Amino acid sequence: GEVPVLVAGGRVIVQSNAILLHLAREHGALGWERDPDAVTQWLFWEANRIGFSLPNYRYHTLFAPGLAPDILHWLRARLTDDLTVLEKALDREAFLAGGLLSAADISCAAYLLYRDLPDLDLASFPAVSAWLDRIAAHPRWRPPREVMG
Repeated sequence: GEVPVLVAGGRVIVQSNAILLHLAREHGALGWERDPDAVTQWLFWEANRIGFSLPNYRYHTLFAPGLAPDILHWLRARLTDDLTVLEKALDREAFLAGGLLSAADISCAAYLLYRDLPDLDLASFPAVSAWLDRIAAHPRWRPPREVMG
């Protein structure tokens, strides 16, 4: 009853970051081979920070308007704080963990790659915007709507 789900070696793994960690460890890839601690740290940060603020703000802005304005304002302020953290990190490095695309980038950028929030001006976050462009330029990248149908 969970999405996403990965069945690997007869084991069921749910939760996107748990799946990313499994794949990174199992294949020694997605940044795990360079800096497993940084990958892990960013995955936990995503789950606690932007993985909370952005999808909730996005949902209530695009699909279920009517949330109390003070709660929506709180989510927006938290999202701005989260984007500021990413901006500072990405101002120093092209990607979040080890200078190359990693599971950390996949996780932290997931909802941002939709680029569908009309009131989110990513020009205010040039390093984040450039990071999203770098991810989208990867030869194996596909737009979220193409993948999700």
